[in-house]
Amino acid sequence: FLETLQLNLQPRAAEKNVKFLLDTPLAAPAGTIVMACNDDMHHVFGNILENAIRYSDDNSIVTLAVRKEGNSAIVSVTDNGIGLTESELPLIFDRFWRSDKARSHSQGGNGLGLSIAKEIADGNKATIAVESTPSKTTFTVHWPLN
Repeated sequence: FLETLQLNLQPRAAEKNVKFLLDTPLAAPAGTIVMACNDDMHHVFGNILENAIRYSDDNSIVTLAVRKEGNSAIVSVTDNGIGLTESELPLIFDRFWRSDKARSHSQGGNGLGLSIAKEIADGNKATIAVESTPSKTTFTVHWPLN
């Protein structure tokens, strides 16, 4: 699913010369199957990847890493873009919230994507966390395995 999603987003990434680095195990161990609605997965991961492209600097890399940890699939998306301050992190999933830096970049969007992604993740018993510095942001999704 994630390989297909990043391939579908490749034209948008190419506009900024953003490259994807897909870091996945060569062979998924037994028991790493996630049972989820395709639309839910698309909303969550599509939004995170689109934001990673949107807020990345030109000529940069977005890393998509997947691993199994306990009873969860862990998906991390890291970009080297505008980043967030520590005071902005608690607000990132609020409806209509956008960083002042994001507004000044005229990047589009309405500030709903991450709040919807979080609601969908919550409904699937998944969690989304974010860590950021001024030039690097990582979203990590813990999705339960079935």
